[in-house]
Amino acid sequence: MKLETYQGASVEEAIAAAKEGLQVSDIPMEDVKVLQEPKKGFFGFGSQPAIIQVSLADDEPSVDEIVAEVAVEAETVTDPAADTEPATTEVVEEATVVEALDDSQSVASQATSESSSDSQVADTLDSQSTSQVDESASADLEPVESQSEPASQSVAADYSESASQSQDADEEDDEEASYPFDWGVEDVAHYLIDVMEAYLVDVTIDVEDMDDLIIFHINTDKPGLVIGKHGKIINSLETLAQILTHSHVRKRVAVEVNVGDYRERREQTLEKLAERTADQVTVEREDVTLSPLPARERKIIHRCLSKYSHIKTQSQGRDPHRYMVVSYKD
Repeated sequence: MKLETYQGASVEEAIAAAKEGLQVSDIPMEDVKVLQEPKKGFFGFGSQPAIIQVSLADDEPSVDEIVAEVAVEAETVTDPAADTEPATTEVVEEATVVEALDDSQSVASQATSESSSDSQVADTLDSQSTSQVDESASADLEPVESQSEPASQSVAADYSESASQSQDADEEDDEEASYPFDWGVEDVAHYLIDVMEAYLVDVTIDVEDMDDLIIFHINTDKPGLVIGKHGKIINSLETLAQILTHSHVRKRVAVEVNVGDYRERREQTLEKLAERTADQVTVEREDVTLSPLPARERKIIHRCLSKYSHIKTQSQGRDPHRYMVVSYKD
């Protein structure tokens, strides 16, 4: 269970601040605890704001769960038989549902066949990424199913064995250690490398540590296998890096995992999506629901739409199926 604190001139304003901060339309009162009632003071002296504490469900997955998820996604993109249907074009619909476009153009544009159908839009990034990933898998990789054990079990086993060995070594050096081993950012990078090598992707990682932000730059000749369909693999790797960094390196730091300029191009795509969504809501004055997006991508869209005074956004559902609803504000 996670606890977040908000304040305002009144309890109601503090709750409103919590809704805005959490990007939700409603907060159950049973999840709200008033830590401090507001006081007006005397002639402006001695006044104090209302302070509330909001309880949030802890949906953070375990390291083993994320590693298994990466392995499953890798099996999907490395197994040519996994996709029996052709890739489809994701577009922003004129109805009330807008599909989020995935931007893997930076790693997939060269791999898209020149004979692609004219009906596929040039910025259909998901279909390009899928084509690139499937071609790389069939040309350079053995299907994951051909391994002696499922990828998810293999990767998870590698993690357990590594953690166990590290624990034994550390206990010999320091019996009072509260955790099996102390990590630096390089250790997190090596762990990510081990995870990717478990599903036959050779990578190197350059770490950029800027105190308040740590970026793991992944270098590989098979970026499509690092990104995955709809960015699922790279997002899982980023979540994994965040958990390991916050647990073993330092807590209050932003963590990013990138390959090439994927994140930059992805942000550009999301900004375009936000603009098109704002135009649609402005004209139709009806709610538009976006496809589920990771928290970092929802924040990008929320930031882009915040410049429109007549537009409001809110997030609904729970990760990984949490989505945004964009509405017209009268």
